[in-house]
Amino acid sequence: MKKMKKIIYTITLVTVFASCKDDKMEYNNSDSPLMQIMQSMSADMDTMTMTKDPDHDFAMMMKMHHQGGIDMATYTLANGSDNEIKAIAQMMKDAQSMEIMELDSFMNTHTLMPDNMAGMAFMEATEKAMNTMDSNADAQKLNGDSDHDFALLMIQHHKSAIEMADAQIEHGKVQGIKDMAAMMKSDQMNEITELQLWLNDND
Repeated sequence: MKKMKKIIYTITLVTVFASCKDDKMEYNNSDSPLMQIMQSMSADMDTMTMTKDPDHDFAMMMKMHHQGGIDMATYTLANGSDNEIKAIAQMMKDAQSMEIMELDSFMNTHTLMPDNMAGMAFMEATEKAMNTMDSNADAQKLNGDSDHDFALLMIQHHKSAIEMADAQIEHGKVQGIKDMAAMMKSDQMNEITELQLWLNDND
C-alpha cells in the first residue's frame, strides 16, 4: 500500500510539473503591453465622431492610428534588443510624427465638406479595416519578446492603415490628402515587407 501511494504521489508531482511548464510556455496576448497599446488606440478611434467628410475623417483617424504606432515604437525602442527592429521602430516614429503634424495642419485649415454617401462608404470601409485589425491581432502568437511581438502586431497595424488609405483615395476629394494617403500606403507596404523578412529570419 505504501509503495502504491508513493507511485501515485510521484505521478502527481510529474503531472503538476508538466502542467506548470506548459502554463509557463503559453503567453496570454492580453498581457502584452504592445497589444494593450493597440487595444487602447482602437477604443479611442471607436469613440471618434465622424463628420462624413472623408478627407477630414481620414485625417482624424490616421492621426490617432499613427499615435498608436508611435506609442508601440516608443515601447519597443525602450524594451527591445534587436538593432534592426529598433531601427525600423525609430524610422516609423520619426515619419509618423511628421505626418501627424501635416494632418493637424490640414484639419486646422480645411473647410468641412460633408458628403453623406461618400462619408458613409468611407466610414464602413474604415470600420471594417479596424475590426479586421483587432481580430487578426488577437490571432497572433505573441510570446512576450518586444521585438517579435512588435513585428507581428505592427504588420496588422499597417495593414489596417493601408485599407484606410485605400478608402480615402476612393472616397476623398482633396488631392493633397489623396497623395498623402498614397505615400503612407507605399511606405507601410515596404515596412510590412521588412518586418515579415525579419520574422522569417528570427521567428
